[in-house]
Amino acid sequence: MIKQVKLHSSYNPQKEAERFSDTINGNPKIIVITEPGESYLASALRKKFPESKLIAMRYTDNYFLESDKLWDKVWRPASGNVSFFLVNNIPDEFLASTLFLPWKPAEKVWPDSASWVWKEISQAVKIIQSVIATRSFFGKKWLKNMSGNFIFAEKILSRNFFKEMNLGIAEPCFFAAAGPSLDEVLDKYSKNINGMFNTAAASALPAVLSRNIRLDLCISTDGGFWAANHIKYLQDKNFKETALAFPLEAKIPYNILKNNNSVFLSYGSALENLFFDSLGIEPIPAKRNGTVSGTAIELLLDNTAGKIFIAGLDLKESKGFSHCSPHESQKQKEIKADRLNPISNFAAISNFDLRSLSTYEKWFSQTPKKRAERLFRIGQNLPMLGSIKSICGENFKTEIKVNENANKKNIQTKQSKNSAYKSINEKKAILSKIYRNIKEEIKNKTFFDKIKISAKETSLSSPQKELCEFISFQNYMNFLKEKDTQNEEEIKLNLENEISSFLENQIRRLTP
Repeated sequence: MIKQVKLHSSYNPQKEAERFSDTINGNPKIIVITEPGESYLASALRKKFPESKLIAMRYTDNYFLESDKLWDKVWRPASGNVSFFLVNNIPDEFLASTLFLPWKPAEKVWPDSASWVWKEISQAVKIIQSVIATRSFFGKKWLKNMSGNFIFAEKILSRNFFKEMNLGIAEPCFFAAAGPSLDEVLDKYSKNINGMFNTAAASALPAVLSRNIRLDLCISTDGGFWAANHIKYLQDKNFKETALAFPLEAKIPYNILKNNNSVFLSYGSALENLFFDSLGIEPIPAKRNGTVSGTAIELLLDNTAGKIFIAGLDLKESKGFSHCSPHESQKQKEIKADRLNPISNFAAISNFDLRSLSTYEKWFSQTPKKRAERLFRIGQNLPMLGSIKSICGENFKTEIKVNENANKKNIQTKQSKNSAYKSINEKKAILSKIYRNIKEEIKNKTFFDKIKISAKETSLSSPQKELCEFISFQNYMNFLKEKDTQNEEEIKLNLENEISSFLENQIRRLTP
């Protein structure tokens, strides 16, 4: 039984809320309050911080429902995972300007809920910090990847790729992730897989190739230089008709862009839209995810209608290597192995840090039930993933109508006509013009006019904002945090100089 504990002052709860608000210093862009009860805080915070985004974290599903409308966003236990709610509502660039505050009287009433929610908040902050660190390190590399893919992709397929594959409602799909359970599925059921429309993550290519399995589509989202080690297998003659789907920021080797069919994906960013519009290309919409499997499965859910069978999506530690075999990372480790550094050591190291698996597992577990109805993971003793069902290999076999004479679908003639007529030099000139126009905006002091700086306007992105994020994410976060302070002009100048320098270098590279 809950003890009688007052959540608010019996005498003047509004004044109590104002005193709480007065203890907050600075100019936070986002304020997260855990269980604010009757929400007297909302009006006090709104009065002092009219531009701030206010988020309430509720401890129950049934209390204080009427006051939810006073907040910009509200989480309740029925809303799902706390971490992903916060990741979706706190843009990376505003983490440094976000305050997480408890309404202490509520913690006395719901101590267990409070403890759990704060642990989840901590987890969300770590996820966002990880994203920030990744973006800060890779931002310029990703932007260079965007330029390279824009210029050198030659065999670009139309956005109607999936429609042209004639995938009806009853047509099943297969997706190969790179977990160790993929090996058994490929070994035992290659004939069944070859009769389907099948796709694979780039890291699963060596395993698929070693079993002589036909592949319709490979998906890569990795922006790091090591991605080339996976994608290089597309040069094999067995994969000559395999299309490669990727977002602009992915690292794709030039010879693959030149010789293989490309399917452009778009996360819907303003900079991507500017690039694609300039090139005359309509990409296929995709969803950004921490793992290529997440993006790939969402892509299949959005563009096909039948059941989707997934192998290698283990999301758990293994006794040996954490990947299917053969796998490029394993090959690299075998090269380095010797008597003092046996291959077993590398296997142990590869399984040591499994924190990312927990994050991915949470994400897949949040797949809406209606969408999860079409997903089937092949394998035994796999951890539960929300509403996504598991199916053993033999049941998978009986679900699939075997077509031993399945012909590879001809996708060679479905290239986008608009891009086909633009030479590499023409595309370089287009990209150079984009960069010159932005550089001119910096010179004319209109660059920052096109950047939304309110946490409530995060859906209104712009190429200028995204260039700040790619080129100097730390300085951009500082700029947002110090907006309207005496430090704003200095930080803005540093940002302008860094972006101008990067653009100038790119313009020189693009000049014949």
